[in-house]
Amino acid sequence: MPPFIQENVPLAGHTTFHIGGNARFFIRAVCTEDIENGIRYAQKNNLPLLILGDGSNVLCADTGFDGVVIKIAHTGIQIEKETDDFVYLHVEAGEAWDAVVAYAVEHNLYGVENLSHIPGRVGASVVQNIGAYGVEVKEVVHAVHTYNKKDFSKKIFTNTECVFNYRNSFFKTKEGSEYVITSVVYKLKKDASLCLTYKDLKEYFKEKNPTLQKVRDAVIAIRARKFPNLKKEGCAGSFFKNPIITTEEYATIKEKYPLIPAYFNDYSSVKVSLAWILDNVCSLKNMCIGDACVYDKQTLVIVNKGNASARDVKKLVEYITDIVFEKTKIKIEREVLYV
Repeated sequence: MPPFIQENVPLAGHTTFHIGGNARFFIRAVCTEDIENGIRYAQKNNLPLLILGDGSNVLCADTGFDGVVIKIAHTGIQIEKETDDFVYLHVEAGEAWDAVVAYAVEHNLYGVENLSHIPGRVGASVVQNIGAYGVEVKEVVHAVHTYNKKDFSKKIFTNTECVFNYRNSFFKTKEGSEYVITSVVYKLKKDASLCLTYKDLKEYFKEKNPTLQKVRDAVIAIRARKFPNLKKEGCAGSFFKNPIITTEEYATIKEKYPLIPAYFNDYSSVKVSLAWILDNVCSLKNMCIGDACVYDKQTLVIVNKGNASARDVKKLVEYITDIVFEKTKIKIEREVLYV
C-alpha cells in the first residue's frame, strides 16, 4: 500500500452532514502530484473515484465508498495580476471559500461580499455556482484551472466554457466530471455598487451607504439566523433548489396560493420560493424521520440532529418531494449530491 493512502477512513468526519460510512482508500491531496497519484491508483486497481472538498454539498452512504476518495486540501491565495479597475485572485481549490471572501473584503475588493459564510471549498464554489442574496459566483469567475482524470493533461476553462447556470456548471455534467479543479482565478472590482436588493439585506440596513465589511457582517448575521451551527448539527446547506417554472405554471399556483414569493427570470420562467412552499403549503417545519429533520429556521435545510443516517435523510427527502408535488404539481430538485 503506497504511504500516501489511508484505509477505512470514516467519511462522516469529512462532510458537513456528519453522515457516511468508511472510504476504502483515502488521500489528502496537498498538491497536483497527490491528485495524479490517487487517480493512477484508482485506475490501476479498477476502483471508483470520488473527489471531495469540504463535503459541504454531499450525502455519503451509510455503507461508505468502496473506492478511492481524494480530498482536495491544497490552499493559498495570491494576486495574479492587477489593473486600474480589477484585481485577479488566484486561489487554490482546497482553500476555504469564506477565507476568499474575508480576504476580498479586507483588501476592499468587491463582488463576493454577499457570498459570505457559505461553507465549502473554492473548487466546489465553481462546480455548484454558489449563490446567495442576489449574487452568484459566476459573476466573478475569470478562469478555472483543471486536471484531466483520463489523460492527466491540464486545461484552463474561461468563464464562458464553465457554462454556468442556476446552481449548476459544466463540471456537473458527465463530460465535465472528468476534470478535477485545481485552482480558480476570481476577477474582483476595486470599486463597485453594493448589491442590496435582496429582501433580507434591504430590511437589515437603515443607512444608505454601508461598507463592504458591514455587508459581510450583515450576511453572516442573517445566515446565522437561518442556518444551523455545523459544530452542533450537521447539514449540507440548502438541500433543494428553488424551482424554476413557466409563467403559465406560476399563474396556476399563484391563483391557489396568492402570497407565494416569486422572482421573474425572463418572459417565460419564474423562480418560486420553495422554502415558502415547504412552510406555508406543506407545513413541513420540524418534520423528522429519525434524526433527520427539516430545520425550523429554514425549511430548505435538512439537519442531522445527532445520529441521522443517510437512509433517514433520503426517506425524508422522498417524503418532501412527494408532498410538494401532490400539493403544487412542482417536481423539486435537490442541490446535494448522493455518494
